[in-house]
Amino acid sequence: MAEGKRAEALSSLLSTSGKMVSFPEELEFERDTIEVSGWWSGGRNRTYHTSRKFTPAERLRGSGLEFMDSEFTVTVHRDDTGKLVVPAVRIISEPYGDVILAFLTNNGSVIGNGTLGSPTAKMRPR
Repeated sequence: MAEGKRAEALSSLLSTSGKMVSFPEELEFERDTIEVSGWWSGGRNRTYHTSRKFTPAERLRGSGLEFMDSEFTVTVHRDDTGKLVVPAVRIISEPYGDVILAFLTNNGSVIGNGTLGSPTAKMRPR
């Protein structure tokens, strides 16, 4: 199953209660921060590229986990390049292998330029 389909299947089976996320079954997963960058290259025929880096800090097994309430940052520039640094979990167990759950809580910031409404906008989640 393609990664997008695996993510869609898992998201429809997740449930939350308080600060907990419950999985549909016991799963093996890794926890840390994911860093995703996006940028344009080329001249007339520009291409948008993305990269992601996830280096696990710990490997766990369980039927759920507590929300990761660490700081996150989302930055978007006027030229649509950007960077996302977010606490995340990567599922190891099949059939959801390589699905990433990102945790954007009240403990972070979103910074943007241009298309977010003003030349320089800085927003904080409520």
